[in-house]
Order: sequence, then structure tokens, then C-alpha cells
Amino acid sequence: MIKKSTMVGVRLSPQIREILQKLAASQGMNEAEYVRTLIYKELERLSILSTNFEKAKKEWLEEAK
Repeated sequence: MIKKSTMVGVRLSPQIREILQKLAASQGMNEAEYVRTLIYKELERLSILSTNFEKAKKEWLEEAK
């Protein structure tokens, strides 16, 4: 089971927000899902994800379906 998540706020220009909305929609995601996916991809690229984190990610992705 995934532990409680925390929230991160971010400020974006209206132009970047519009791009984010369009990219997320093109992937069938909302903005938060799309940003989480980008973060996971970057963590994987940097080889930062641990086995436990990878397991939690898989659980989250299954719950999101």
C-alpha cells in the first residue's frame, strides 16, 4: 500500500500552463498525472529510483488506471 502523498505547488506562466494542459490531454492525463510521469521519468533517467520506490510507482500507476 502506498503511504500518504504530499503536495508540491508550482507557479507557471499562462503560456507554459497552456502547453502543460495540451500535453497532458494528448496523453489522456490530467496535469498532475502528467507532471508526476515526467518526474518519474527523470528520476529513472538519473538512476535515483530505488527498488521500494519503483514498487510504489507501479502500485500508483495501477491505481491510476
